[in-house]
Amino acid sequence: MKAIGILHRCLRVVSVFTIVCVLCGCDRSQPPEETSVLRAPDGSAPGLLPMVFSSNTEAFKTIARHEGLPQDEQTLFGLAVDSTVERVGTSRHGVFSIVRPQYYDDRKHRFGIRGAQGQGRYYVFQRNGSEWRLVGVLDGSSYELRSGGDKFSIITGWHMSASESPKIVYSWNGRTFEQEAPK
Repeated sequence: MKAIGILHRCLRVVSVFTIVCVLCGCDRSQPPEETSVLRAPDGSAPGLLPMVFSSNTEAFKTIARHEGLPQDEQTLFGLAVDSTVERVGTSRHGVFSIVRPQYYDDRKHRFGIRGAQGQGRYYVFQRNGSEWRLVGVLDGSSYELRSGGDKFSIITGWHMSASESPKIVYSWNGRTFEQEAPK
């Protein structure tokens, strides 16, 4: 019981952090073949990462648009409350904020935009003051970090069945996270 209480407090802290970030400034059962085109705040589709945003609000608007959500204030607030943000990194590669977007709307998204098994996208940002640089869009239901020598990677996993959980490796190239070819 004590562990559950601690977990609830940690989740509240992450949610509050995300709400502050936004206010200040799909159900998938298998990995997608490719990530759909991201659009910048002006509606253009630059095609290549990184994308730079002048505020965290603009970054979350792009996440909402990419996830098929409206970008109105109420939806962005709900997206911020339901999502989680984790800061990760190394002194050699820098610090990244990984956003696991979630949005519950009982009328449309019973299990949230990530579906019953948590499949969905992760958005990886590097922050510099109020500027947010989108440096990766990763697909999966979970992730782990791997760092060694000059290499820093994020490995995502997909929950397919009790015996099947494919992994996708995204490696930092100094500018963006690139998906490695399967081995």
